[in-house]
Amino acid sequence: MINLFILALSTFINCFNVISNPVLFKCISNDQEVVVATINGEPLHLSELQYHFNRNPVNDSEGSISEQLREFLPAYVFYKLKLLEGLEAGFDRDEDLLSEHREFAREAAYSYWLENPIKDDMINTFKKRLLEERKAFHILAEVHSGATAQEDSAAFARIMEARKQLLSGADPEDVNLKFSTQRNGTPMGGSLPWITAGRTVPEFEDGLFALDTGEISMPVRSQFGYHIIYLEEIRNRSPERLVSHIFFHPADDDSIMILAENAYKALAAGEDWNEVSAQYSMDSATASRGGTVGWVGYGMQFPEPFVDAVMQIPADEPYSKPIGMEYGYHIIRIDSVMTFVNDDQFNEYAMNQLQRLQRISPVREDVYSYLKELGNLKVHENIKNEILSQNEINMSLLHEIHDEAILTYFDEDIPVTQLIKFLESHGQTELNNETIVEEFITEIIRESLIHSTYHYHPEYMASMTEFLHGLIVFKVNEEFIWNPDLMEREKLKQFYLENIDRYRYGALFTYYRYSSVSDSVIAEAHAVLTEGTDPLMIEMRFPDLQVLQDSTRNPNTNAHSILKNLNPGDISAIQTSGSLKYFYYLVGLEEPRSMTFNEAFYRIAGDYQPVREEDYLKELMNKYQVELYPDNI
Repeated sequence: MINLFILALSTFINCFNVISNPVLFKCISNDQEVVVATINGEPLHLSELQYHFNRNPVNDSEGSISEQLREFLPAYVFYKLKLLEGLEAGFDRDEDLLSEHREFAREAAYSYWLENPIKDDMINTFKKRLLEERKAFHILAEVHSGATAQEDSAAFARIMEARKQLLSGADPEDVNLKFSTQRNGTPMGGSLPWITAGRTVPEFEDGLFALDTGEISMPVRSQFGYHIIYLEEIRNRSPERLVSHIFFHPADDDSIMILAENAYKALAAGEDWNEVSAQYSMDSATASRGGTVGWVGYGMQFPEPFVDAVMQIPADEPYSKPIGMEYGYHIIRIDSVMTFVNDDQFNEYAMNQLQRLQRISPVREDVYSYLKELGNLKVHENIKNEILSQNEINMSLLHEIHDEAILTYFDEDIPVTQLIKFLESHGQTELNNETIVEEFITEIIRESLIHSTYHYHPEYMASMTEFLHGLIVFKVNEEFIWNPDLMEREKLKQFYLENIDRYRYGALFTYYRYSSVSDSVIAEAHAVLTEGTDPLMIEMRFPDLQVLQDSTRNPNTNAHSILKNLNPGDISAIQTSGSLKYFYYLVGLEEPRSMTFNEAFYRIAGDYQPVREEDYLKELMNKYQVELYPDNI
């Protein structure tokens, strides 16, 4: 499988050579197109120039498109010439450059999968689940966040025993009572309300929606612990309803029922719903706002009997009669039923729900899972079991079976040889569980990621080729234009002499800075120094005084603005910055002077760079016999 990666890299380079080689331009261009330049006699067509102009727009130009293209032409030709120079210099084989390209290509590959099929699959799966409601029973073995490995294993063993008993036909309630973790004497598992997508944690939802009716899941790990899920029934989703209610607390006598009847009669007599709600409702949180409860549906925070009652009320009924429940009476009004007039509305709703749940940000593990399925990855269990039967790695055994396939991925067999290389590169010394196999699978998928992405996303190839071009051109700039050590020193010296006024040192001030948050300390130190005390002795005399010895040429600093008005030996006035007080003592002053050539070398090289770039362009234009035809644009 590592060979796939090498193949992918060589494919990038070959394609890059084809695209960048001017001899082959005619293979991808129409000979009848407008020619805007020639390089070594080969045409550069207007379509290519336009393509790269659109990829690199120059927004500060106010001219027409034709004028902007004419301005862009020399820059693009220079780019192509530097690309050719990079190829001639062998930069396409530079290992540091290729390593940087591989890392970028791999990171970009994750984005291609995450932003395209994986995110689309997540959305489509969620939409499909939104069409259903599922009724389930679960057993829960709690695992708290700080659990030890032994506690985790014990919970897993317990939940597996619970599953075994459920499969043997035991009553779910009995199994729940026996195996679910109890809190306040009540099992944490049991019967669940009807659930649709987005109503529970993702791990539980995935486990629930992977089942068929009557099926019992393998253990599902969530933030709460290990679950066994028994799917009892599936039905079409009941659309959520926007609900308002008038509520009455329960009582031991008939008084509340009578009050509810009076409210109902008031509504029937034509009184305004909001006024009746404000007068009668005992739900203080909603009475003043017309009894608005909000959207009600299964799997939400509402008791299931209440949701059942809401769903049974005809949507065109103005309000229900008083409905008695164990916690009181409701008069319920259906304000709206959630419906979608078209697919766009449904898609928007699904996206909003996923964003609200923060479940629309796939991660790299999702890429590995997706590619594992896409590549129909198969583990050869006989070989895996033979390897895992050892308590520790038996390298002799691995070498004996090195040609055997341990995996098949995208119809290619992955031999044990690759596992040996993986183990050697990662320093693995024990095989006491199947984690190593999963890590090896992840490595195989990761190493083939670039090739897989190129195969399924052709536009990725073009993008990565352009990035490789950019790396090569950048290296040409570094090596042949920007590198001061490669510039001709005589030309630099001539440039220095012609522009010597650019290269001067300003005055150099050497000073002490005394500071303190204490007004009395800074004032006394200032007075003592003014009297002629040795500046070096001040710090010993005042322990709370901070002393900084420094120098500056920078005219933009606060120190410079004060020191420029002093003579050596002078003391500045006391300054204030917030709670800090400070003053300066000027030790010495070095007058402004011209820099020597060596002192100014890197500044000279930076200033000379545009000249060097222009000279280099002329060299390349002559070398590659470039002709420009801007009038053809």
